[in-house]
Amino acid sequence: MEPENNRLLSLQSKLEEKDNQQHKLFRQQLPKLGDIHYVYHQAEIVEKQELIKLWFGRSLVWGGTYFRTTYMMDVFSHNINKMKELDLLYLIDMKMVLMKNPVSSGNGSRTRV
Repeated sequence: MEPENNRLLSLQSKLEEKDNQQHKLFRQQLPKLGDIHYVYHQAEIVEKQELIKLWFGRSLVWGGTYFRTTYMMDVFSHNINKMKELDLLYLIDMKMVLMKNPVSSGNGSRTRV
């Protein structure tokens, strides 16, 4: 019974050491996950495309000198005024666009109710 206990204690010690190493690595890497610049620049091309789709949906369009979009994750919306001032990105409110240009013809709405 003694050799079995020693083997179990040895295994437990190895698991605790491995857990401590993983926890240390996790604590070191976690702050980097909050650094969007770091995450983006470490990503491969396909991963970058997925990040952009996540952040802006599928509505990010190049307007010649700036980007425009109808969607942006709320977490980034605090920078929208700064991006607009720098002529980098314009967030288009689709409700306003549809109010100005409703989908209808001279004969009324194309959607039957």
